Amino acid sequence: MRGIALGNLKLGSSLGFGIWDLEFTRLREASCWTTACWVSYALAPVVCAPDPYMQKIGFAEALDSIVAADPRYSRDAYVFLRDALDFTTKQQKKLKGTTVRHVAGPELLEGVRQYALKEFGPMVITVFSCWGIHRCEDIGHMVFNLIGAGIFGKTDEDSMEDFKSVYDFEDAFVKPFAPEKSTARPSSPPPGLPAPKSL
Repeated sequence: MRGIALGNLKLGSSLGFGIWDLEFTRLREASCWTTACWVSYALAPVVCAPDPYMQKIGFAEALDSIVAADPRYSRDAYVFLRDALDFTTKQQKKLKGTTVRHVAGPELLEGVRQYALKEFGPMVITVFSCWGIHRCEDIGHMVFNLIGAGIFGKTDEDSMEDFKSVYDFEDAFVKPFAPEKSTARPSSPPPGLPAPKSL
């Protein structure tokens, strides 16, 4: 059985893991959320149990390694991405009424867009810029960095192409807050008001 160690948990199956085929689940330990665990309902059997023989790596340790190897993106950006994926799977479960097993790149990016607007409002571009995120492809690079660190998995169908030019950041994050431009101008002032003076 192959597996990936996450914190003090081992995920294992005779099959590979795919980021899009997984649901993000938090496990409760000592009455606080401490461990993130990726569980696929498509895989059987899935084991989440302590394994003293596996090298233990948690999300925090993986981020240390990722940020050291690729400093383009802030540590906070990866935490946001994990939370945005959780948000996306919950939104899709509400829409579809069933557990989500597949989140495609464009679906993840739409979840990132909605979650970012919810969390940061008109400050999204500023926050993302501080984190090194300037376009959809940056989210894709972060996803594949997490895959490389063994935190996320990928299927044969997953690729960086899924993240290319899905939306423009200006359209997605600035335009929703831009004031509407009035196209109709009154030809004459309302009754009872004097006409404007020309200078």
